[in-house]
Amino acid sequence: MQRILIVGVSGTGKTRLARRMSIKLHIRAVLLDTIFWKENWQEEDPKVVESKIRRVIQKDTWIIEGYIEPLGAERVKRAGKVIYLDYPGYIAFWGGLRRWREFRGKTRPEMPAGNIEAFGWKFLMTLLRRDERPEIEAAVRGHEDKVIRLKSWRATEAYLNQVA
Repeated sequence: MQRILIVGVSGTGKTRLARRMSIKLHIRAVLLDTIFWKENWQEEDPKVVESKIRRVIQKDTWIIEGYIEPLGAERVKRAGKVIYLDYPGYIAFWGGLRRWREFRGKTRPEMPAGNIEAFGWKFLMTLLRRDERPEIEAAVRGHEDKVIRLKSWRATEAYLNQVA
């Protein structure tokens, strides 16, 4: 496990898992929010995002976590393992709510300055419905042999405990 991709809908704990795996495996974790966002919720230029991601995935070792957008297919191909946090919508909803409670009015440690965590029902409903899931499913299709699909926090903890 030298190139690990962690995917899942927002609110499932991808960042936490990436940090924990990074410590356990001594592999640098790349958090895509740090690449996608500039200060004050300004989106980074897509060409800059693509360039940064391409540089990362060409390396021999990495843990990358984050949203699957159209460029995600290339990360899936290059990954040795894809850990898919395929949790039910209510767990993603709870995770999004928990993240908001923990960081409300503040910037999460992985985010650029000025990206203040705010409450939004629209976002929480996106998590509940797992609206991001079709893009993830499309990206992993054809790569099932390297996908580890975890369905709960308990399954994720069990998997993390067996990773050496």
